[in-house]
Formats: sequence, structure tokens, C-alpha cells
Amino acid sequence: MTLPSNSHAFLIGAATAAHQVEGGNYNSDWYLWEKAGKTKDLAGIAVDHYHRYEEDFNLAQSLQHNVHRLSIEWSRVEPKEGLFDEQEFTHYRNVLLALQKRNIKVVLTLHHFTDPIWFAEKGAWLNSQAPEIFKEFTEQVVKHLGDLVDYYITFNEPNVKILLGYGTDHTPPGLNDMKKVGPAFANIFKAHANAYHTIHQYNDKSMVSIAHHMRVFAPARRFNPIDVALAHYIDKFWNEQILDSMINGVIKLKVPFFIDYEEKVANLKNTLDFIGLNYYTRDFVQFDPNSAQKLKMIPPAEIFKNSPEKISEYGWEIYPEGFYQVIMKASHYQLPIMITENGIADSTDSKREKFIRDHFREMKRAMKDGANVIGYLHWSLMDNFEWLDGFTPRFGLIEIDYKTLERKIRPSARILNASLLE
Repeated sequence: MTLPSNSHAFLIGAATAAHQVEGGNYNSDWYLWEKAGKTKDLAGIAVDHYHRYEEDFNLAQSLQHNVHRLSIEWSRVEPKEGLFDEQEFTHYRNVLLALQKRNIKVVLTLHHFTDPIWFAEKGAWLNSQAPEIFKEFTEQVVKHLGDLVDYYITFNEPNVKILLGYGTDHTPPGLNDMKKVGPAFANIFKAHANAYHTIHQYNDKSMVSIAHHMRVFAPARRFNPIDVALAHYIDKFWNEQILDSMINGVIKLKVPFFIDYEEKVANLKNTLDFIGLNYYTRDFVQFDPNSAQKLKMIPPAEIFKNSPEKISEYGWEIYPEGFYQVIMKASHYQLPIMITENGIADSTDSKREKFIRDHFREMKRAMKDGANVIGYLHWSLMDNFEWLDGFTPRFGLIEIDYKTLERKIRPSARILNASLLE
């Protein structure tokens, strides 16, 4: 299959996140979470990308990447409220200049899961002032770095951030209170809207979105009407309601027996210039009346995988057909789509090449069927700190020896561009 006619402008590269690769991030809520023993490892110096970014970008350039997604660590540039560190902004400016020098476009994420400690102490995303606080941070980023940024991601996976940290106790702040989910979501929506308009106030050329984690939810028992209904409701909530809210300007988060939140936000409407799409796997949904007590984050259902012969080392099902499904779902919004994350944990590099080829096949099928996909960013450029699971999962196109921090390009990395043209 040949690529559609817009392929000459197609963006292809990889993604990282500051806390996962930089090292030395000690002012965030995730650092405290690690110190409290909530993660398998401490991030520590991670892969020392903070000092080795030139080397890492040379490797990306050798792989013919023309775009790179990275995040700015909020707790670095604003270690105390209202105190912005010019030296750290200079560092990030040098990082972006290094990408520009290599003709690699920049996708800059403003918020990739971590919050500054001082912000967390103020209640984080339950603080009614959070949207204004985030606006001030965004304004400083745009003033210092905006001339070097092509695309902005305001928030990475807000559905994951809020559900795991507010609806459960899996991640910071670990509130485990479903009543907090709606208000926390609302403040992130408002913060996104503020950031969107702030960015365009200073630079109308940059495109702005979120990185939206989309999954396929299928009924575990195809002919069981309760499973079918639950899968439908969870799918609508997880995949569509966030995008609907940002397009329509009205926050509507609804799942029966789970969440019912609605609020009109004056400046939220049409605050997506494109859709950033993260995709990894499929989940199966089965009615379980005890799940509310067990998980405290979903309606009465159990969510699980049922294809053990096709799973990654992370335990996720490898389901490339779902990539087509979520891309086509996103295409209904009639906006350009950028794949902001897609990848596999594969320490032996035995499954990654097929994973890439199969997912590119499904992406190109979606493009042939009308989806305006403008780019693909693989997760991740290199092995890194994978949050709760520490350094065990190996998602990198580049292998990291954690004893020496030596970088080594995996064979599968070299077929990324080839898969685009197959």
C-alpha cells in the first residue's frame, strides 16, 4: 500500500517526557511518590537526557526523524510559586535549538503527569485557582520558548492523570475519591483553554492540542447485553467525552452509576487545532457487581485482557486493528490527527518490528479511508523510567544500559521510516 498524497509533509519521530528521561527532577509530586515507596524504582538520574540531549538527538537524526515530542518539567522552571528559573529556561531553549539545528520539528508538552510540590500542596487540580496558575506558567513558557515550538500539547492523557490520581490511589495525589474526578477534570479543561488562548495570543502559527489516550473497549461476552452496554458507556466516556467537551465548550462527563458532571466553560469551545492521539491496546469489559468495591474507579464492570498469546512485556494486548478504530473515531471531529504515542514494551526487540509494521498498516488504512493523519511519534525514543513500573519496561527505539547509560539503536528502530513507505 502506498501512502496518501500528503505524505511529503508527514511527520515521523519519537516521544519522551521530562521526568522519565531527564534525571534530577526533585521538586515534583512524583518524586515524593517515589520516595514514599509507591514505585518499583526511583527515577534518580533516569537516563541523564538532561545532559545527553545532543547525543540523543544525534541518534534521532540518524534514524531520519523529522519531529520530536518532549515535555518541559514545570517543577524545574517554577520550583516555587511565581519564581521562574531563567537558567532552566535557558537550558530548555538550548534543547529546542539543538532540535532546530537538526531540522527536527518540536512538539512541546506542557504537562506530562508531574505537578510541582508547591502546586500539589495547594490542592493541585482541585484548587479553583489552578487554571489561572497554569496560565501563568504557560505564558512564561511561550515567552521564553515559543519561537522554537511548532506544536503544543497542553496535557498528556488527562483521563489517565485524573482517574488514576483522583478516582483511585494509584498515582499522585492518590485521593481514591470518585467525587473528586469531575471537579479535577473541569479544572484541567479550564487550564487547557487558558493555555490554548495564551499560546495563540503570542504565536498564532503554533498548533495546540492535548495528547488523548484512546483505547478499544469491547464486551467480554459479545452477546451479553449488559457487557455490551457497559463497554459502550466506558468507550464514550474514555474516548469521546473529553474531545466533545473541548469542541463544544461544555464539559459533559457521564457514565451511569459512575460520574455525572456538566459545566459550560466560556473559553473552552474549539480549543483543539488537531487531535493528539495515544494508542496502545484493547480492553475487554465484563459486568461485575463487586468491581465498585474492588477498584473504585469504574461502573460495575471488570476490565481485563483475554489474549495472553498476543501481549507485550507490559501485559498489554497487541491489537493493531484497534489503531484503525480509534483513528477513525478521532477523524469524526474533522481535525488533523497526530499520533503522539504508540509503542510496545519489548526488551528483546523480538516483537517491535512487527508491531510497528502492523500499526503502520492500520494507520495507512485509516488515512486511505479519509483520516487526516499528519504525523506519528513512537513511544519512546529511548528506554526510560516508566512511572509505577520503574525501569523494567523497555519501550525505547534506543536501548539504554542502565549501568553505563550507553545508548544503542535497536534494529527495529530502523524500519520506522521504511514502514511509512511500504
